[in-house]
Amino acid sequence: SGLSSKDDDIKNDDKEFANSEKYLYQFENEKHREFIKDDQPDRRAWTRGTKVQIYSSTLGGWQTGTVVEVNNDTLTITYGPPTQQMRKTLDRYQDDLVKSTQAFIDNRRGWTKDSEIEVYSHGQHIWCQGKIEEVLSAKENQPVDIFRVFYTNNDDKDFSKYVDRWSPDLREVQQLPPKLAKYKKGTKVRVWSNSKQAWISGVVIDVVPTYEVVNVRYGDHEKLVPVSSDDIKLFDEDD
Repeated sequence: SGLSSKDDDIKNDDKEFANSEKYLYQFENEKHREFIKDDQPDRRAWTRGTKVQIYSSTLGGWQTGTVVEVNNDTLTITYGPPTQQMRKTLDRYQDDLVKSTQAFIDNRRGWTKDSEIEVYSHGQHIWCQGKIEEVLSAKENQPVDIFRVFYTNNDDKDFSKYVDRWSPDLREVQQLPPKLAKYKKGTKVRVWSNSKQAWISGVVIDVVPTYEVVNVRYGDHEKLVPVSSDDIKLFDEDD
């Protein structure tokens, strides 16, 4: 009926007192989170593949980890020795559990006009080679530096857009180990199709160094293929 009796109100008072403590805690948490958000803009810049510091009580302190999944502000990070890889999923603003490496901050702060970088294309869902063309330095009503970046997508079309220094749409140029370098983005490949029982021509649209896999687009399909598998070869490689 939506109407509550007097007795319910008395019971609710006790409940509300207990809840108010919880609300206070959540409010403090949210306030702290907002503070960290403003105070540490570097956290916004973390994307898949970023190296971060992660706190592990099991391993006795801060460890280096790698962001492997990003879902808005929820990150999944792997860390620990290769024989005992651990995963933790957490909020990007949980400053007691995760923080930038100094190298990440120093490297990003060093970007200036003409720095070569990679830019994320939302139209094609891929990282593109790019360059900073102009820097609009932070000022009173603009708390962070803004870059005008220029980049070329998979169809060799040129674009430019404005993004800030700590935008997750920018990352450093990926240094690939030799076996991944031969499959760098834009490389023409053949992938084995089980359904067609044939080799299909495709193109590498992204490389995921952490897992040594490449994302291949062929026709209107995409497929993640480990570079060490027998299901992928360079376009001009013989069988």
